[in-house]
Amino acid sequence: MGRQVTFFANQKDLDELFEFISSVGGIVINENGKAYNKKQLANITDDIYMKKYFRFPGSYIKLKKSHIKFGYAKKIKRKYIIGRESSVLELSLPYWIKNKTPDSTGANLTGCRLYQYTYYSSEYANSPEMHKLYDEIYGFIKKNYIAENRLQSMKLYMGKHRFVEYKADNNPFPFYPFGEYLFGPVDEYVEMAREKKKIKEIYNGKLPDASAFSDPAIVKQYGELLNKTLSKITLEDTVMMLNQKIFTEIAVDRAIFYLAKDVFAGISYEGELFELIADTDEKILQRHFKKISDLLYRAKNKEKKHVWQSGDKERFYNTIVKIRPIVWPRRNMKDTGDS
Repeated sequence: MGRQVTFFANQKDLDELFEFISSVGGIVINENGKAYNKKQLANITDDIYMKKYFRFPGSYIKLKKSHIKFGYAKKIKRKYIIGRESSVLELSLPYWIKNKTPDSTGANLTGCRLYQYTYYSSEYANSPEMHKLYDEIYGFIKKNYIAENRLQSMKLYMGKHRFVEYKADNNPFPFYPFGEYLFGPVDEYVEMAREKKKIKEIYNGKLPDASAFSDPAIVKQYGELLNKTLSKITLEDTVMMLNQKIFTEIAVDRAIFYLAKDVFAGISYEGELFELIADTDEKILQRHFKKISDLLYRAKNKEKKHVWQSGDKERFYNTIVKIRPIVWPRRNMKDTGDS
């Protein structure tokens, strides 16, 4: 356990990151203790090139006077750094990626990770110098990379050069545990919303006429909603959008945001928000399958202990039954042991 940040980067992004690491006194090294030279750093995502010099891809960041303790695996003759007992940061990089998976970019990148050993670690791994170094590198990533809150428990970042590729290709990471699994395909409406555009700007030319709503209260709420940005959309707005089946892409995104805070969220009754997204377009839900899967696990763990109002528990359970085949098409209720 420790402090960590996950990010996506291509070689250009890594070049800039390595330059910053060097500027604050950091040295990027292989797990065998040898520092990468400039040419190796400039080709660190090239499978064939890196295998000429290093048998294993483990990487770390040290300072000039870092204490390093090594281990040795005799069977495979592997010398490696024991991170918990060394004053280093672990740096997981997208090694060995070329020609491995067939996508339109020709180069799939796994997620990178900066990690500081803090729990159950030695004074070296937990030293003030390592905390400072981690804070400096994390600060650089936070400032210069594009953030994506795709899991409520984890913030992911993408380098600006990799982001250009991401926007140009709807399926850049088809086989890895990060990437498409967490990010989902690009949704142009949500993407515009995250650029702080108002609803009326995002759906310009596709706005429903207010006369379509018979309830005066909804007409008023709709008029106010048009001038809101994503962060200003309330739970009440989200429920209204889903009920009226308008601005569905943004409504589902906001619903997931509120469900992450309270899986039983609703206005008229508990579980209302989950029930509403279960009735939306399956294609939209499948774009968010990882986030909704996380919510389903959370719902399953909490619903048995939750104190329900009369009738709400059965209604919520029926919602779970309905939504699971959408986000887990290969599963059914028998597979999970539910009764």
